[in-house]
Amino acid sequence: MKYNYLVTETDLDDLKKQLSTISSQVNEMKNKSEVKRWLSEEQAQSITGMCDKTLRKYRQNGVLPYSKIGRKIFYSGEDLDKFISTGYQKSGLSEFLSRRKQTI
Repeated sequence: MKYNYLVTETDLDDLKKQLSTISSQVNEMKNKSEVKRWLSEEQAQSITGMCDKTLRKYRQNGVLPYSKIGRKIFYSGEDLDKFISTGYQKSGLSEFLSRRKQTI
């Protein structure tokens, strides 16, 4: 048995509002969730450009946090980002140019 329903513009507007609300709530939940991205030692080497010995040294000295499961080492992507950011240095170009102006 088939039923025929009449959907009005008001009904569609209400549905749009409800979908918009649900979409906003889903986006809020995505932003709040802190899903950690774990990287293998090989991936960490590739991202940082460091060899395994350097990563091991930072691990052993407590500079770079890690997780170990069996023999496998994992690094948090967030921790690697922080670690790389701490080494950020500004270019020496502006300093070079200011020294150059002083000598001219």
